[in-house]
Amino acid sequence: MIVALEAENGQFQEDANRMAASLRAHEALVRALQIQIARLRKQKFGASSEKIEREIEQLELALESLEVAAASNAEAEDGDDASPEAPSTEASEQKPRRRKPRGE
Repeated sequence: MIVALEAENGQFQEDANRMAASLRAHEALVRALQIQIARLRKQKFGASSEKIEREIEQLELALESLEVAAASNAEAEDGDDASPEAPSTEASEQKPRRRKPRGE
């Protein structure tokens, strides 16, 4: 019985280590996107400003989707008793995504 519990505890520790590594990678990606958005905002004015604005919008959308995914993962971990099919209220309360029409 004790051996089985120790093995299960070891498995939980491995899972926690994998999740922590995944979280660190996710946080690094979010920081990189935030830095890139800030850099592009500084370069926003100039001959290619429209191209940079589109790139900023795309990066902001990517960042937003990562933040929504992180929030839903955190909710799933915190509320194990909630059903997985339950819609996320946080995602529906966020501002709607907007895209500019492409210039032809």
